Amino acid sequence: SKRDWSFVWGGIFMTVAFIPTFRHYRVLSILGILTTTYTSWYMTVAALVKGPIDDVVYDAPRSTEEFFRGFVSLLFIYGGHTSNIEVADVMDDPGSYDKSYFWSYLYVFSLTMPNAVAAYRTYGNLARDNANSFALFEPSMQRDVAIVLMSLHQ
Repeated sequence: SKRDWSFVWGGIFMTVAFIPTFRHYRVLSILGILTTTYTSWYMTVAALVKGPIDDVVYDAPRSTEEFFRGFVSLLFIYGGHTSNIEVADVMDDPGSYDKSYFWSYLYVFSLTMPNAVAAYRTYGNLARDNANSFALFEPSMQRDVAIVLMSLHQ
């Protein structure tokens, strides 16, 4: 399960406390980028291949609370945490932050938007209301790899 893998990876990466400087996190940053890229494109392709499910429902928010819940979900889908990686990368040259932040923004946008649009097109309100997006996809080796990789990313 995802929880078991989180404990395994958490125990392994707990040793990160022994890394001497923040610059040495670059390998972990690259690993995070690779795991996120695989998972995002797996979900995008799997959703596009499956196509809309039977009786898929797309509707607008019916209250202010639903609107803001959807808005927060979109912000979470985007994931602004990529800027932290870029801050670490440009510590020696703060003048290059604007350029690196732009490229990190573009990278994350190119991952999250196709994923969000494809999943919503395929699953409609199920994607919106389900907290575990992996549960929407058919069990497969590719899905299991994505679960392990996202646990590693976390």
